[in-house]
Amino acid sequence: MAKVDLHVHSKYSDYPSTWAHRMYKSPESFTEPETIYQQAKSRGMTLVTITDHDDIRGAIELVAAHPEDCFISCEITTYFPEDHCKIHILVYGISEAQYDQIMQIRGSIYDLREYIIEQNIAYSVAHATYDQDGKLSFEHIEKLVLLFDVFEVINGGGDAQNNLLLHRYLENLDDQTLDELQAKHKIQPISTDPWNKSYTGGADDHCGILIGSAYTQSAASGVNDFLNSIRRKQTTANGMHGTFESYATGVIKHIHDYRNDRDANYSQTKMSDFLALFFEGDRGNLLKRFKKSRSLKFLKRKNSTTHKALHRLLQDIDDLSEQDIAVKIPVIYDDINHLHDEMFRTIIEAFSTTLPQGDIFSTFQKVATIMPMTLLALPFLGSMRHQVLKQDIKQNLIEGTAQPYTQKALWFTDTIDDLNGVSVTLRQIAAHSLEHGYQLKLVTCVDEQTINTELPLNAVNFHPVEQIVVPGYEQQNIGFPSLLSVMKTVVAEQPDQIIISTPGPLGLAAMICAKLMDLPIKTIYHTDFAEQLLRMTGEEQLAKLSDSLVNTFYKQSQTVFVPSQAYRTKLLQAGLEQEKLKLFPRGLDTSVYRPTERLDISLNGADRSTQPACQTALAKRINNLPGTFTMLFAGRVSQDKNLTTLAELMLLAEREHPGVFNLVIAGDGPDLPRLKKLFSGHESVFLTGRLKSRELVTCYQHSDLLVFPSHTDTFGMVVLEGLACGLPALVTPNGGPKEIIEQEVTGRVVNSDDATDWLANVNYYRTIKDSDPAEFLQLRMRCADQVLEQNNWQAVFDEVLGNECKLPEPMVQRLSAERKRVQDSAEQISSDQAA
Repeated sequence: MAKVDLHVHSKYSDYPSTWAHRMYKSPESFTEPETIYQQAKSRGMTLVTITDHDDIRGAIELVAAHPEDCFISCEITTYFPEDHCKIHILVYGISEAQYDQIMQIRGSIYDLREYIIEQNIAYSVAHATYDQDGKLSFEHIEKLVLLFDVFEVINGGGDAQNNLLLHRYLENLDDQTLDELQAKHKIQPISTDPWNKSYTGGADDHCGILIGSAYTQSAASGVNDFLNSIRRKQTTANGMHGTFESYATGVIKHIHDYRNDRDANYSQTKMSDFLALFFEGDRGNLLKRFKKSRSLKFLKRKNSTTHKALHRLLQDIDDLSEQDIAVKIPVIYDDINHLHDEMFRTIIEAFSTTLPQGDIFSTFQKVATIMPMTLLALPFLGSMRHQVLKQDIKQNLIEGTAQPYTQKALWFTDTIDDLNGVSVTLRQIAAHSLEHGYQLKLVTCVDEQTINTELPLNAVNFHPVEQIVVPGYEQQNIGFPSLLSVMKTVVAEQPDQIIISTPGPLGLAAMICAKLMDLPIKTIYHTDFAEQLLRMTGEEQLAKLSDSLVNTFYKQSQTVFVPSQAYRTKLLQAGLEQEKLKLFPRGLDTSVYRPTERLDISLNGADRSTQPACQTALAKRINNLPGTFTMLFAGRVSQDKNLTTLAELMLLAEREHPGVFNLVIAGDGPDLPRLKKLFSGHESVFLTGRLKSRELVTCYQHSDLLVFPSHTDTFGMVVLEGLACGLPALVTPNGGPKEIIEQEVTGRVVNSDDATDWLANVNYYRTIKDSDPAEFLQLRMRCADQVLEQNNWQAVFDEVLGNECKLPEPMVQRLSAERKRVQDSAEQISSDQAA
């Protein structure tokens, strides 16, 4: 049985084919041919070859040294002459004369193919899905299917998705498909059974570290027998697929080799010690030099977490120095990730602590000290981009297989545990997606130890590297995720689309990953940050800067879902393209958000027997307030909600109509202590503090009117929830809430912040309730009816995700049954333990 790595590069791949190599006049590899031979043999390869780019000097050198088990090969750069799209063809066991002729004709892939047939040359199409020059399309792959029968389906420079999708597509070819392709492209297939493909594997190693990690296998003995097995389509591909971590490791190794080759003093540097220990297995004096280093003095401060992270990285490299590189890579990636996180945390800490004090010099001094070490993350960013599979190619490969495919979406949000409509909406979306079988994961960044409610089952959480308090929202933290962890997760999940709800640190990380991976991006415009800043600070320039940054963020996506027509108009004026902007539909669970049984009118014939007859303690507390008409505010208790108007309204109502009005403020936030102090001793005012969703429903059901004076809400989820529970609303003319209500039908727009105007509108509804209770009940039911008719979760999923993310119904039922079985089992265990 023969095992051969059929894709390896030596120092003779010296033509700089990428812009980075050309910029530094660097060859693509520095590996000696003999190093390739020794490493291949140590990893179980029975035969050895070298496939340098358009060069056979390394292979010739190898055959001269080891003629019994080596052969001459080359990776030929060729082109489709109709559009000059670049393709690489690996040719094996060629003579020097054949190489010379190939170099003469390689400008046309058609001429090269004919020569391969004429000379009966063993070959393989290298990394067929890799777009080398921005010109590759699926039509080129179709032409390759006609032109050639042997394809490399495990390439160590490409990730598993690239390799496996190509392999599955080729495996599902049949004679009918080939006939259709031949008619379409007018190309004669290379064989009489062109649907029957054969496969090779190779590490595509450029740095001498992964040789033999991917290979080609056949039942052959000796060079000639093995080459014939390629010609007869009797080979299989085996070994490891590439990862973005392994590719980035190769980039770092290349940098190390380049510096050694070009800089005589480099071997005396700490970086050389560091990388030599990792790549070459030399047990040097790195840890000792680290302890003596003055340039790393800041990192070595006592109790410095960055110091500890760096020390752990160095210690692991030292401990693994004699291990194979494949063992080292995942461990060292995690160490680099941890080190990068600690340095990033230090930067955030520096900015958040010293900048407010005006000490800009100290801030930038700290950042400058550790910034060079953050460059360790750059190769990983580049490797994500290198392994991108173009969307049109991916989609066509999937459609060309016989297997059903359900797309996957990752939905990112910086906020999931806050008292706002974004968090409520996303939790409900997560629950609905599980129930109805959508391939969706909600991705967030919160401290699991401090959140108020458990994360959804289909949530992915990144523990924050650092958290900062949002000015004006002292009870709300924004978490900064680990960028390398986010990258690793996105690559592992292989999503088909990225959805971003918030332009915060996690949203930015998601945007970076999506751009690097060429994934379609959908964003949700939830919050008008500029308006909030303006009302909180009064600084117009700061608000304009915020608006500009946020708009730039949203311009990066293919689709922007907006909460209302007003914000659609605003973003159009900011320069976003009209075709990008779509209204974000809203959904509610109307089995939860519905009127209480005390409204003795059926809701479209719905069965109310499931609603509890007994009142909760919260309902009793609201119903026992002394007044006869209860106003409700629900949401974050903060300055941007215009609660000054609310407070003035209640104080005016108590003066003009003592004993008539109650006010319930449902929620938590930085202004809660101030309001508690203001309304201390007012028996008709009830501040609930933070509530769960079902508790908030109780507030809606047992109040008479929602008063929502906020000017900054882009939608106003509480208004929609209140209407669903039969609660009419008063809102302002700014933001999204005014588009939820129907004027004079389900509420009113109050066009000022004057408490007198608000009280006049409140009195309008109080008068209806007092003079015609039946009419007031009818009004409340109209509110609930409108929501029931116009808002449902299916519209959200149809518009945002599409049917492509929905699993087949039989699978949905199986998963639902499995979840129920696990839940029942957990409840039984809990019951047994209690007993």
